[in-house]
Amino acid sequence: MGETMNVNGRHARAICLCAVACVLSGCVTGLQPIASTDSDEPTSIVRIVSVEPGQGPITGGTEVIIRGENFDWPVAVQLGSVPVEVTPIDATSVRIITPPVSVEQAVDVEVQSASGQDVRPSGFAYLGTSVVDDTGRAPVDPDPPSGSTLITGVIEVSHLQMTCPSCLDGRPSDLDVQVNAIFHNPESTSWSAWMPPSGLCAFDVAPPVRSLTTRNVGSMITLTSGTEQINLPYGNIKGFGAGYSSGALNSEAIIRNAAYDLGGSSLPYTGSLLTGRGFDAITPAGLLITFPQSDLFSQAIFMSGQTFTWAPTGPDDFVVDIYVFAPSTGDYVGSVTCRGPDNGSLTVPATYLGSFPAGSSVLVQLSRYRFSELVSPDDGSVIEGISWFGVEGTGYLQP
Repeated sequence: MGETMNVNGRHARAICLCAVACVLSGCVTGLQPIASTDSDEPTSIVRIVSVEPGQGPITGGTEVIIRGENFDWPVAVQLGSVPVEVTPIDATSVRIITPPVSVEQAVDVEVQSASGQDVRPSGFAYLGTSVVDDTGRAPVDPDPPSGSTLITGVIEVSHLQMTCPSCLDGRPSDLDVQVNAIFHNPESTSWSAWMPPSGLCAFDVAPPVRSLTTRNVGSMITLTSGTEQINLPYGNIKGFGAGYSSGALNSEAIIRNAAYDLGGSSLPYTGSLLTGRGFDAITPAGLLITFPQSDLFSQAIFMSGQTFTWAPTGPDDFVVDIYVFAPSTGDYVGSVTCRGPDNGSLTVPATYLGSFPAGSSVLVQLSRYRFSELVSPDDGSVIEGISWFGVEGTGYLQP
């Protein structure tokens, strides 16, 4: 039986904003221009002539030579907002090594010396590792799917804590925990293919609606880790089509950092579904304000680039989703999604945040993803495991 479905719980809900109160107070007015007179003008000024190379991987480590005029020592260099170590070459050139960043972006190059400063806007471009290597060719996936590329199903474990459940489609609870599974005839497209590669951002990404022939593998499947078991009965799942669902679970129903075995009468798959873990700390902490309600949407998200940090770190992927709503009407404007390593920090660049109206209200979802595979010994086909733990907070876009 063919079913048309959208099998990702984080986007199955409709995007709407039922009640938004955007609090704008204490706005930063920015730097004031410095008045100058002819007598104050320097006899020599710093000038950047070239930045070579002008691009490199987001993993950092690129040796860059900056050439210019009046590089009077001491010389300081910043890439974006990050100071870097400077090695002098001569009076007109210095050497730096680029630090790593989380996602692909262009950053300003700023040089300061005793003679003043100069900035080359977007002077260095960080490129995602998926599109650059030493040969200029796209590198081979270092961790390809085991066995065949044929996908025959997906099991998704989702755990989302929300500060404003009423802000999207009137959700009844601030916690959404569930496990859903779909089994279908073999196809080659991964269930995570819609996500941007690690190190990149993208506008308005969402899992596509897919028309598949689903399979009924029994009246119930189970996921077991030690003595703990989760039952997923077969039925019609809202937003999923025909499949298996645990329904709503409590926060402790999913064991963190665990391996779950899949059980069912007609499932010959080997391997385990791996789960990740939640968070001990997140900044900016104002995202997570829940009381008083008037303080919702009071955290500034800077359009010049916003850095999010978290703890602990781990081996997973980290994803930031920002949903934007117009400041005057509350109408949905669009979204940006950035994906990077689970290393404790990710910056959403101005290239993306600066494209939306200032003062817009935003819902920010921070999620840790872990991917795994269960493989059929008969034909090598794969059941994909997607486990994610996320928090959803509120804020507004600040110039």
